[in-house]
Amino acid sequence: MRIKGTSEAELKKIMKGHRLLMSIETIVGDLLEEYLSIKLYDYNWVCCWGSSIDAVDFCNSKGELLQIKNSDNSENSSSSKVRNGTEIKKWSRRKSTQNNTFYWEKLIDLTGAKDISEEDFQSFVGSIIDKNCDCIYSNNQPIKS
Repeated sequence: MRIKGTSEAELKKIMKGHRLLMSIETIVGDLLEEYLSIKLYDYNWVCCWGSSIDAVDFCNSKGELLQIKNSDNSENSSSSKVRNGTEIKKWSRRKSTQNNTFYWEKLIDLTGAKDISEEDFQSFVGSIIDKNCDCIYSNNQPIKS
């Protein structure tokens, strides 16, 4: 797509920035699942990563299934198709169109967890990055400041 008046060099910067943001979004999603795997464990929820249960991120001993999304607009069509007609519940961390709108209360209702919040998640992410700044990468290369 061409943006009128945009040079080839500017377009390359835009495309590189978009790839970087998509990479960061993926990493945030991975960190969200890691955070929840720690926080939900005491409430009898375990992670179902990989292909143990298709399109399910967490399950519990009662047979409840949960799909986690970082944002309400980050779901791909295969995730929604798998969930249609099933008992898989979906939770999104944030609303994409409104800054500072998060859905932690809904996750608390779904899981029974009491010690989860946006502030705690952000603290978790900060501590992970402090311990391993190479976890932020683009095209499998660490991002150096």
